[in-house]
Amino acid sequence: MTPDAASPAPAGLPPALRGLLAAECAAEAAGQGVDPADLEQAVWLRWLERGRAQDPPSRPAEWLRAAVGRLPGRCPGVLAALFSSRDLTYPEAARELGISQGSLGPIRSRCIDCLRRMLAAEVAPPEPRGRVR
Repeated sequence: MTPDAASPAPAGLPPALRGLLAAECAAEAAGQGVDPADLEQAVWLRWLERGRAQDPPSRPAEWLRAAVGRLPGRCPGVLAALFSSRDLTYPEAARELGISQGSLGPIRSRCIDCLRRMLAAEVAPPEPRGRVR
């Protein structure tokens, strides 16, 4: 499902998060064996449930940066270098971080997985449907 085909975000939720959420749900659903639309709906429902207790982040980019800052080890620096507005290439980022270019991809993957797990702790994916073979 593409972000354009997704159902509209519930009223009162930051529309800027729609595309990001759709992309993350598509990536996470593949590993969980669930439908991305079901996962996205579960996230929105959870958001609505919690919205009564707290407001959504007024600045989603700052909220995400704060989450990245809580990652362990080299992860904050690696993700900051790779996703900065300077648009560094892998060789440039590796030099800046003082690591080999060949190490950068695996470190990046582990950091993104860690961030995904940390944020997924907030919203568990729905159970797979159908028969288990």
